[in-house]
Amino acid sequence: MRATPDTKKKELFLLRYLLAVVLLAGIVFMVPIREIWNALKTSRPMPLIAAMAILIFGRLLVSVRTKTLTDVQDLSLSTARLFEISCASTFYGLALPGGFSGGIVRWYRLSQPDGNRSGALAAVASERAVDFLVLALFGIFCWVADAQPDRPPMVAWGLSAAAGICLLITLIAFTGLGGLTETKIRGIAQRMKFLPEAVIGSITRIATAFVPYRAMGSNKLMLLFGVSLGLGVSLISIGWVRAFTVFMTAVPITPSGLGVREVSLVMLLLPMGVSAAQAIAFSLLQFSGLLLIALIGVLFDIRRYLRQ
Repeated sequence: MRATPDTKKKELFLLRYLLAVVLLAGIVFMVPIREIWNALKTSRPMPLIAAMAILIFGRLLVSVRTKTLTDVQDLSLSTARLFEISCASTFYGLALPGGFSGGIVRWYRLSQPDGNRSGALAAVASERAVDFLVLALFGIFCWVADAQPDRPPMVAWGLSAAAGICLLITLIAFTGLGGLTETKIRGIAQRMKFLPEAVIGSITRIATAFVPYRAMGSNKLMLLFGVSLGLGVSLISIGWVRAFTVFMTAVPITPSGLGVREVSLVMLLLPMGVSAAQAIAFSLLQFSGLLLIALIGVLFDIRRYLRQ
């Protein structure tokens, strides 16, 4: 008896959760919980509070930047509403595989008021491409500038590949690389005879939605990159470590990158003399920031539900 597509999706979903449990169980087996707890207790409260405040302020800045992109698409969303959507997407993304999944929730929420799904997708994809481009370039810079002799070459190669892909997407989205216009996009899509008409129409609408970004002024483009760069400032070693782990957890392997984040940090930080317990504690502190944003998102959603 053949498995239906829905059954396969459920099996894949359960497999990702199982993988997360296995990875976390393996970590706990190798590193006693007491050691992790002791490492967490050494954290100073004031820097943690400051970090959480910066995290929330960063989300506000991102909302201002997103407003720039959504205005171009004529999406009727205020900066406050964009902040709510950003936080709520983080909450729903916790149960979904990989960091990219949160982008799907954001796309859905952004497209709801006006029904402009193509414009919302263009806004989310453009913003994510800029974020990942800046993050990858910053990670490469930190990797090169770091004096640690045991830096893994795979980090530099992985970040370079990611930077190349994101740079290409960014150039196409904001500069019209290759002279792509709405007419050319439709012509290319129509030549894809092997695709169903509905798919061709979707490709055309999505690709065309990026065209308005090419008319954005230099000031707005600087805002996009400036906010992304400001959110990536970190210490040299932590800079490339965090950049690599963000890309690893963005891949839809486990829900919210659970297990993948911890294993990646242990593998990267151990050669620098950081204990496995400290690496896992660092990972948990990072994850606590996501939980804080998610909690804010839940409160916003509850408030909107009660007002309806």
